[in-house]
Amino acid sequence: MTPRILAVMAMLVLSGGAGAADAVAASPPAPSARAPITVKWLTRQATPGRLELTARVMFNAPFGERVSVSVSVPPGVQLLKGPASFLATAPPGLGAVDTDYGFGIPAGSVGDLVVTVDLQGPGFGVHAKDVHTVGRPSLGARKAVQVDVSAPPVNVNRIDLGPPTPLGR
Repeated sequence: MTPRILAVMAMLVLSGGAGAADAVAASPPAPSARAPITVKWLTRQATPGRLELTARVMFNAPFGERVSVSVSVPPGVQLLKGPASFLATAPPGLGAVDTDYGFGIPAGSVGDLVVTVDLQGPGFGVHAKDVHTVGRPSLGARKAVQVDVSAPPVNVNRIDLGPPTPLGR
């Protein structure tokens, strides 16, 4: 057992259970596992009709092979700057590989700009994806749900919860 577990067990025995939660809460958080490769869109500039993003591929582990990076655009959106697909190599000492993109976004365009990273090797594979949403319409005013008040109220343990709400509305 680790010294931390032994210390928590000793505190449980000595305190009769009190303070164990405080001992665990005061301990430093465990390190989290990092994905070997991540990808993220970074917004550089957004103006009406034009969007400039950077695709950041972050290498968190050494890879001897190049990874495939591809970008897909929704209908109507134009890729004005940057490659639709390319091969990226991990920089010396790991880190990020940035690629700049420019998109023409006509008024009323709706959809997702997707950047994907893939690597297939013997017995393993790596896949990462990020999405930048373009032009989702607002939901606007939604119709309020009408409850059928003619149904008898719901009572649970002698507590009146009011009329039931029908499913599907």
